[in-house]
Amino acid sequence: MTSAQRFNITELWIAFGARKNFRYLPAHEMANALGLDSCVSLSMFLAFTGCDTVSCFGSRGKRAAWDMWNAYDEVTPAFCALAATPETVDNWLCPLERLLVLLYDCTSSQEFVNKARKQFTQKSRAIVLGQAVLIQHTKRAAHQAGHCWAKTMITSSELPSPSEWGWNRNVNDGWTTLSESTQASCELLRNGCNKGTIGLCKCLKRNINALLFATVVDCILVANV
Repeated sequence: MTSAQRFNITELWIAFGARKNFRYLPAHEMANALGLDSCVSLSMFLAFTGCDTVSCFGSRGKRAAWDMWNAYDEVTPAFCALAATPETVDNWLCPLERLLVLLYDCTSSQEFVNKARKQFTQKSRAIVLGQAVLIQHTKRAAHQAGHCWAKTMITSSELPSPSEWGWNRNVNDGWTTLSESTQASCELLRNGCNKGTIGLCKCLKRNINALLFATVVDCILVANV
């Protein structure tokens, strides 16, 4: 559909299905019905909501995301920009955050996912992504849609390094830029030992400079004391 709009194709038919379900779909008619902006945005929408190389949102499929996109069309310029060889995602995070908040709670007035996570926790709802994770997710989606898919009609196209767009060779890295919670919030770490500092103490294992207060029940780590 994007190609039908971009290259001004009069008719573009797509073979779909198999056997008795086989049929031809008029992509040019779908493109005209959606309009130019929606067609250009479609690749980013598909990547952002989950594709072969980008994770999807927990318990929220494409139909729910599509309905929310139609209800919150302020995110369309962001999808358009990120689908057209973007240089950065920073300028478009606000509408994407708002879309994600509405996707999990259409009645929420929150604009940012970090604040919404706190609100949803109080209401026993769950929102999967925080802002740091959303940034990495958006980078991967923009790399797929705005660089890989957008250049499919270009011979010998040059693609930016995936490491600049949220990917990392180490499978355990790259999902977020935040530090591990046990390192970032040492004051919340609790140890179950009842004899104070011993060889198997979590505090010593993590090599944390801290003061231990031993009690009969547990050993509480107080960082930076």
